[in-house]
Amino acid sequence: MCRRWRAPILNSLLKTMTAMHAENVSPTVVADIGGTHARFARLNPQGGLGPVTKLSTKAFTGLDVALDAFLEIAGGPRPARLSIAVAAPVLGDDVALTNANWRFSIRDLEARLRLAELKVANDYEALALALPHLSAADKLCIGPCRGDGLAGAPLAVLGPGTGLGMAGLIPVGPGMAPGYVRVRLHQSRAAQRPGAGRLSYLAH
Repeated sequence: MCRRWRAPILNSLLKTMTAMHAENVSPTVVADIGGTHARFARLNPQGGLGPVTKLSTKAFTGLDVALDAFLEIAGGPRPARLSIAVAAPVLGDDVALTNANWRFSIRDLEARLRLAELKVANDYEALALALPHLSAADKLCIGPCRGDGLAGAPLAVLGPGTGLGMAGLIPVGPGMAPGYVRVRLHQSRAAQRPGAGRLSYLAH
């Protein structure tokens, strides 16, 4: 389990999602879209993040409008590549935020923004994919631990936000990559009483 909250692992999340190459020089924007806030940043050719701009989700009618606002704030060219982590199930082309009134078609968004590449993933699934890239100091061993306690072990990340997000990696072969199963759990709303909220499950 990761011992740190969302902000310290944002860099790993965004780098993992974008699948960078050293020779890439195309303008790239990465985004973390939650039910309350949308965070945007530019990615430089060396894989470093520029300043992160945080916008209120409810202040905009949709993702494309919020992206335009970020580009006006950050300046620079329009992106050719866009990677998005969303607080919503990503099961096909249509994506609807669980706790905000944003909805978009992945194909339509890619065409409308004239992108060369668009990646969309559930936010906690993307966080889980970043877990193998964190150091041992960033993880907490749960239960009896021998040696480093984490080599080849299942990894999990969870955290409360507008909803409760959970995801993990279950190894199915030597090491954590490329053979593993991704498991994502998402509670639609923060529970106000025992049993409140809706819990969904998805395994890949």
